[in-house]
Amino acid sequence: MIRTLDDFVSSEYPNHELRGAGGGHALAPFTAVAEFTSTQLAPGTASQLRDTFGDDHVAVVVATPPALAVVRAGPEDTDSMAEVPKRRPLVGAVAVGVVALVLVAVVTLIVGGHPAVIVISALFAAVLGAIEGAIIFGGARFAGEKAWDQQNAPQETIEVAAVFASSQHDVLEACKALSTAGATTVRIVNDAGAWHLPNFYTTSE
Repeated sequence: MIRTLDDFVSSEYPNHELRGAGGGHALAPFTAVAEFTSTQLAPGTASQLRDTFGDDHVAVVVATPPALAVVRAGPEDTDSMAEVPKRRPLVGAVAVGVVALVLVAVVTLIVGGHPAVIVISALFAAVLGAIEGAIIFGGARFAGEKAWDQQNAPQETIEVAAVFASSQHDVLEACKALSTAGATTVRIVNDAGAWHLPNFYTTSE
């Protein structure tokens, strides 16, 4: 169950190590959450947010990813592509493709197939195997539920800033400030960590 900022970040990045003050703060009915990957939240922006909303209404949590591994070593969010190394589905595609090629080639050779049939069948099986291998080894997560609002950053530390606002107006102002500061994504969630419906904020505002 998601109640605090740490809970929310852990649900997004379960295999990351969290640190930072304020992560135990309970989510508010109007909570602006911003993620910074390639850039960090500037100290000046953080100070401005605290001056505007209060020290106890702003928190920053840093999520550090685990070491890259082709084989998954711990719990991961299967709907997220954020921590999937690109080489993982590539290795899966090559491994399963080669196995499928050899297996079909051997079978068609044993049954006495024509050389052309053997080659075509083996290549076709290799292509299908490569596709299936890439999907099984994490490729499908690049089209997962969270893929459209996350970046593939398996080696980057993710800084998550949150403003626990008391009204729709305040949370919109917080979102604008976070977006201007260079956040990768900005969203509004409720006190259960779910996207606020309707989603009041868009980057065009």
